[in-house]
Amino acid sequence: MEAQLASNRRKTFALFAVVGLYMLLIPVVIFLFTDDWVFPSITFGVLILYILFRYFRALKSFIRLHKAIPANRNAHRSLYLAVENTAIRLGIATPKAYIISDPALNAFTAGSKPKNYIIGVTTGLLEKLDDKELEGVIAHEFGHIVNKDTQVNTLAFVFMLAFLFFLDLVRVMSFSSSSSRRGNNGLLILILFAMAVVGLIIAVCIRFAISRQREYLADATSVQITKYPEGLASALRKIASEGSALKKSSTMSSHLFLSNPNKFSFFSKLFASHPPIDDRIKQIEALGRSGY
Repeated sequence: MEAQLASNRRKTFALFAVVGLYMLLIPVVIFLFTDDWVFPSITFGVLILYILFRYFRALKSFIRLHKAIPANRNAHRSLYLAVENTAIRLGIATPKAYIISDPALNAFTAGSKPKNYIIGVTTGLLEKLDDKELEGVIAHEFGHIVNKDTQVNTLAFVFMLAFLFFLDLVRVMSFSSSSSRRGNNGLLILILFAMAVVGLIIAVCIRFAISRQREYLADATSVQITKYPEGLASALRKIASEGSALKKSSTMSSHLFLSNPNKFSFFSKLFASHPPIDDRIKQIEALGRSGY
C-alpha cells in the first residue's frame, strides 16, 4: 500500500502542477492583448488571493453548506467513542466530531490542516449502523487523514471554486469591454471565457482522477486499522440499500463524503467522484480473505 500511496502523491502533484501552469497562462494571454503587465498581474494576484482565502475558509464553507453541527458527547456517544478510540490507536490528534441532520447514510472528512480536521456522519448513518460498522466507517475517514487525502481534496475543491470565480471576473470584464468598445477586448473576453470553462473542466477531471483511487485506499486503510473488514463491508451494504443522497448537497464537495451524496442522475453517474460500492465491497472482502 505504501507504494500505491507514493504513486498517488506523485500523480497528484503532477495534476496540480498542470492546473498551476494553466493558471499562469491567464496573465500571459491578457498581456498579449493589452501589451501591459499591470492589468494581467492584478488579475492573477486577485485569483491567487482568492485561492488562498478559499483554502483557509474551505472548512467553514463546507460546514455552512451542509449545515453540519458539532456532535454532542452525550447524544452521540458512539460517534465520540469511535473517533477518539481510532485517534488514540493511530497516535494522532483527535478530529472534532460533527453531525449532519439527514436520514441518508453517509460520512465525511474535511479540513485544510491537521489542527482543524473534522470527521462527521449523518444522523441516518448513526441510527442504522451498529458499533462495528460505525468503527469501520470512522476508520475509513481516518484513512483519508493519514493518507494525506484531506488537504488534497480541499485543494481540489478550491481549484473548482477558483475557476468559477474567474468566470465571474470575466463576466465583469465583459461589461467593461462592452461599454468601452476598444480594440480586441471582445476577442480577449471570449478567449478568457473559454479558458475559464476549460480550467473548470480540468479541475473537475482532476478531482475525479484523484478521488476514486483514494476511496479504495481509504477502505484498505480502514481494514488495516480495525483488523475487521466485515465492519466496513457491512456498512457499505447498508449504504447501498438505504441510500447516501443528502437532501442538500453539492457536486463541488461530493468527494469529501464516504459515498456519493448527490441524487442519482445521468450526470451524477457520468461524473461520479466515488467508485461503485459493489466494487469497493469486493475489494474489502478480498482483503479479508488475504488476511490483510
